[in-house]
Amino acid sequence: MKLPLLSLTCFLLTLASAPALVLYGGDNNTNITAPANGVPWEAVARVGNVSGSAVYIGNGYLLTANHVTLGSSVSFDGVNTFAIDQSSVHSFAGVDLKLFRLTEIPLIAGVSLLNTAAETSGGELTLIGWGKGRSSSSAVGDNLVAWGDGTNKKRWGLNTLSYTGVASGRDPAFAGVNYQVVAFDLDGRFGLGPNEAGLTQHDSGSGMFQFIDGQWYLVGIATLVASHVEKNSLFSDPLYSIPADINMGVRISSYYDEIMAQISPIPEPSTFALLISVAAGGACLAVRRKRQGS
Repeated sequence: MKLPLLSLTCFLLTLASAPALVLYGGDNNTNITAPANGVPWEAVARVGNVSGSAVYIGNGYLLTANHVTLGSSVSFDGVNTFAIDQSSVHSFAGVDLKLFRLTEIPLIAGVSLLNTAAETSGGELTLIGWGKGRSSSSAVGDNLVAWGDGTNKKRWGLNTLSYTGVASGRDPAFAGVNYQVVAFDLDGRFGLGPNEAGLTQHDSGSGMFQFIDGQWYLVGIATLVASHVEKNSLFSDPLYSIPADINMGVRISSYYDEIMAQISPIPEPSTFALLISVAAGGACLAVRRKRQGS
């Protein structure tokens, strides 16, 4: 289902840089380990403690939302940290997207970026982000899930890509600016079941992944919640005409060339594997290359 642009712009609420995915049918201890579908779980980092999320794309570079405050470091596992090179931060003009680099290259495979408009409309998205989850006052399965004030953990969830197009942000830094987005809404009990997820605070900068032609791609960086009730996620219930929040992010395929123009070349998988082999005494991790062509 494609959403009209009006529905995307009426209720836009910028995710404040300061809870993680909320699940329709799961509590805060649900989906806190990597799913079995091979999505690049390890590549999603926590920014600071915690101001947001970021996605590792290789060669020391990460993408996040521009409104996320970087601080001094990121953590992929919540324990070990990597320093941010403050001299290598690039904000993209007119869009809530930021690229930054670490002072060292972690032994983690970078994600593949989608470089053509090949997102599967109506296809499943896997979402991964850090944050606080649902409030303890919100019962599992409730349509209205209050954003919590604790449980900062990496969590995954599912949704369906429902729109690719242009929207305007309400972030003061981008007032009136149109930019390319990917979006999904919260279908609740008529959607994807207990794993269906919505964005909250600290999911700013998190990854929206889709499995295309046998490979996982980063298709969006989470930035906004079209919120009907502030600091809550509202899942729809068609039986009672309850509307759903719309969630969205910056569309990677629309900014691919700009992203790649800002970074040093990402090593070929064989080169990266060799570097890791030398550094880690034989460990062999390959960077997934960016998608070439259509």
